Amino acid sequence: MEWQQPQFNPYGSREEQQQGGVYMAGGRMQSEAERYHGTEHPYSGSFGGRTGETFFGKGPRNYKRTDERIKEEICEKLTFNPDVDATEIDLTVEKGEVTLTGMVHNKREKRHAEEIAEDVFGVENVHNNLRIGVFQNQGESNMDQLSAQQRKDQILDRPR
Repeated sequence: MEWQQPQFNPYGSREEQQQGGVYMAGGRMQSEAERYHGTEHPYSGSFGGRTGETFFGKGPRNYKRTDERIKEEICEKLTFNPDVDATEIDLTVEKGEVTLTGMVHNKREKRHAEEIAEDVFGVENVHNNLRIGVFQNQGESNMDQLSAQQRKDQILDRPR
């Protein structure tokens, strides 16, 4: 069997994310350093007499990721995920707690969106308030673009 260059996906598939790396040829798993930088970090392996011990993911004491960075990463992952249509999803992050609101097509998308949010570093909890429904076709109605008074006038057939 001929070796093939693996396609690079910065987030990996769901299975790869759960296992913590991307498989390479021969079944060897890539480390995070290899995954993002192409090679091992020059100090990984043996440093200070410790061999094989890594400190990946161990940050400075009292480090807490900002809500803005958490939101940005979740938005990017939802945007580039082929299994979730995120066009009708809104999210807020407050003190590491993520709230997903809006609408998705089915239960699978709802669960997948929640899993994506849970997997982001710094997320403490996810409140999944997504609803399952049918999206309204774009251009079918302009009610969403009108102000509250314009909608009221249109419903009551009042002139503007």
